Amino acid sequence: MNSYTLKKADIHIFCVDVAIISIAMLIPFFSHLFIPLYQFNPILFLLMLSIPYYSNQWNAHILATAIPLLSFLIIGMPTLTKVYSMVIEYNVVLYVYFLLQDKMATRHISSMFVMMFFAIFVGKCAYYLSKTILLVGTMVIDTPVIIQSISSIVIALISSVFAKFKNR
Repeated sequence: MNSYTLKKADIHIFCVDVAIISIAMLIPFFSHLFIPLYQFNPILFLLMLSIPYYSNQWNAHILATAIPLLSFLIIGMPTLTKVYSMVIEYNVVLYVYFLLQDKMATRHISSMFVMMFFAIFVGKCAYYLSKTILLVGTMVIDTPVIIQSISSIVIALISSVFAKFKNR
């Protein structure tokens, strides 16, 4: 009989997953208390920061799918159609990032920034395309483009610096 023993790395990944899911579940609460935090894409920020911890891409993709679904089921936010768009966006971002990471041998911080920013940009395009298809006849862009652009740059910059120092 095959038995599976937990390794230190597995426990570490599990703890990171629990922390990310817990923080993500608090985002709607803080958005109602202070500012509309969701406009700064904090879930994407958490996912991009967690990338260096995952040796297995599938864990990142499962997390990218689970967070919006759990948020909808537990908190009731966002709406179901937006959940679909978020799942598509986050998984596209991860797919593009991991694809670029496999293709580029360099780990220079500027190329990591470009990879992350490009992955976020492609993910945003997929998000708005899916939102356009799912929400025909409604306003598709609800967060100002300038806020999205700045938050994408900040997420890419902080995530690439974090990944660079984590991979030392």
